[in-house]
Amino acid sequence: MRHAVKSSAPSSIVAYANHATIAPGKTIGEMHVMSRMLLWCRAGEGNVTVNGDISLLGPGDMMFMPWGHRIRYFNCSKEAWRISGIHIIPELPPASPFEYRVKHGDKDVIKGGNLRRDANLGKVLRGVLKGRLIYPSPLAHLAEYTVELFARGNQTEQQSRMLAGLVLREIEFNILNPQVSPATLPMPLVKICDFIDGAVGRKITLQDLVKAGNSSPATVCRLFSRHLGMRPFAWINKKRIEKASELLLSTDLRISEIAEKAGIPDCYYFSKLFSKIKGVPAGKFRAENSSVI
Repeated sequence: MRHAVKSSAPSSIVAYANHATIAPGKTIGEMHVMSRMLLWCRAGEGNVTVNGDISLLGPGDMMFMPWGHRIRYFNCSKEAWRISGIHIIPELPPASPFEYRVKHGDKDVIKGGNLRRDANLGKVLRGVLKGRLIYPSPLAHLAEYTVELFARGNQTEQQSRMLAGLVLREIEFNILNPQVSPATLPMPLVKICDFIDGAVGRKITLQDLVKAGNSSPATVCRLFSRHLGMRPFAWINKKRIEKASELLLSTDLRISEIAEKAGIPDCYYFSKLFSKIKGVPAGKFRAENSSVI
């Protein structure tokens, strides 16, 4: 079941969206960008340096950048690096002077630029975020549509504001619910994930994962970080809470019993982890959602 997310800014607007191709060995930047930017890779790979931290961006990888980020691109591969971006202004009052452009440097002058502001988008959309943009998914389709609309050049302010809210909500959902397509994962990681799904109700060790994927501990950690955007035991905890959520909505078991079946016998830790991942306590989650099953 798909649960609503909270991130939105009532006065947000998409200021620009485009596809770009960076040739092998080419560097672009450094730029000081006044937007919240969704960046994703369609083909090839390269290094993205955001606020001094370097990340490798390959096919299916995405990043969401904070307001005022400093960014630099370097195509470190031998093939064209195809990337796309959507720039969102979180706060721009309706009927303000506006042009579809983003400030990329301290000397840039943009119509109505002094009215553009950052905004609090909730607890999730903070800092530099990384994830996967998997096709098909609502965010992938929405992102491609937004770029296509801007490529045609006939977008309206109403469309741009509506898209900003939708894109922000889908980014948050994507971060809270990492998108995984087995077809894009290395076979050792597929085997490890299958093992976790079948063993989520019991204790799982790193050695279990090593054995399931026939890989070294370092390789297991690298696979999870590179392809799933999190450490192995963060993924296991996510799966445990997914299992607990299903049991909360489909059974009358006590929360302590559900915690046990989800592989987290410590009720205090279960409650803390559930609230962290789902944003609400387990009891409240059951009360608010059980009626829609």
